[in-house]
Amino acid sequence: MQLGSGHIVICNTPMLSILESDTGWKNLPAQGIIRDQKNNPTGELDEVAAEEFALSKFNSIYLARSGAMFFNPIRLYNGITNAATLMNRAGITTATEMIVTANNLTEFLASRAIYNSAIGDGNNFPVRLVLAYDGMQLLNVCSDKDSSIRFLNAQKKLDNNSLRTGMVKFVLDGSIQGYTAVIDSSMKYLSQPQNPYWNTAPTQLASLMLPFVQNGYPVAIHANGDSALDVAINALSSINAQKTATGIWATLQHGQMIKAAQFPVIQQMQNVGLNLFVSHIYYYGSEHASYTVGKNWVDSMDNVHVADSLQIPFSIHSDAPVTSALPLLSAWVATKRTSAPYPAGQYSSTQFGDTITTAKALYAITMGGAKLLNMDTEVGSIEPLKFADFAILQNDPYNLPTPMQLKDIPIVGTIKGGVFYPASATANQTKTHKKKKS
Repeated sequence: MQLGSGHIVICNTPMLSILESDTGWKNLPAQGIIRDQKNNPTGELDEVAAEEFALSKFNSIYLARSGAMFFNPIRLYNGITNAATLMNRAGITTATEMIVTANNLTEFLASRAIYNSAIGDGNNFPVRLVLAYDGMQLLNVCSDKDSSIRFLNAQKKLDNNSLRTGMVKFVLDGSIQGYTAVIDSSMKYLSQPQNPYWNTAPTQLASLMLPFVQNGYPVAIHANGDSALDVAINALSSINAQKTATGIWATLQHGQMIKAAQFPVIQQMQNVGLNLFVSHIYYYGSEHASYTVGKNWVDSMDNVHVADSLQIPFSIHSDAPVTSALPLLSAWVATKRTSAPYPAGQYSSTQFGDTITTAKALYAITMGGAKLLNMDTEVGSIEPLKFADFAILQNDPYNLPTPMQLKDIPIVGTIKGGVFYPASATANQTKTHKKKKS
């Protein structure tokens, strides 16, 4: 079972026995295998190397017993169309698949073909989708860096107005709630020892990103812990002068533990954006305060207030399925910064740090996201020459009846490219108004 964060796999005893008997087990990073006090594996496997090993073995077993791969084209196709329906119901008209990955080049090409098949020309698909490719895997499966660029260039030729080849993503550290985020060595998690995990070698990050930014492809770096963010920021600083990518050329994805001193460095680089995980405050704030990094860090975590005050380009995201794909909830959290009351009663009325206004929060989930995707001339606001993309809300977010809050506003539906998609309908039940830029 893979947990929603994508950072942890849980194996039962029979599966764990199969994995341990495989020759690949001994090659796994020790930090990826969680053990009990007697040094026996508990069944929890953390981060990319161990997870991919377990999922690959599971897929092989599933194939042997059922005659079909578990991760198969039909499952991916249905996942794409079902996700689009859920996003429509949440008022989303543009989204990003934040890591398209594969074990080999054939699988990369096959997955893109499935996206193309599911979305088609986009005229009956409710969402514009941007694909972020796994940079490490691209470099692994292509023969050299030039081949990786040629692959991306070929994918861009398949793009249309509803499906885009976007940034190249690198996963640097793990997750805070999984205790694998790389935090300052002088700091301790509250409830268990650190298990800092580098999914990408920190000394290699700059050189791995360089060929992509030199060839016009923006990069996104998954970094949660403050020490991982140091590495990410230093790597970006070292290649800043060599980029040819225009607009937002790099995004720090999540950036949950950006320290006060790191914000000005990000600001000075210019056109480096922040995609902050503010929803985490609501879903995990009280847990982080109680069990992981403590309340002081939660007060400054996902700091939209500082990003806004320094005019650093930023958006806020859900990272579904880690938290629900509900932009209005994310915006509401940015204006309240309160947490679901867990543990029972603790921190139920606590405001964690500084908030931003409703107007700024709504900007972050519209134009903020569009800018990070370098699509702000096409989407993000209702203006001449942009696509007619917007959500239809049942209530005015600036004039809500008591006790309704921003997160509670019902979604009537969305308009994408002049096509109305009712929130209660499936992806193919549409009513066309106007299918072109207005």
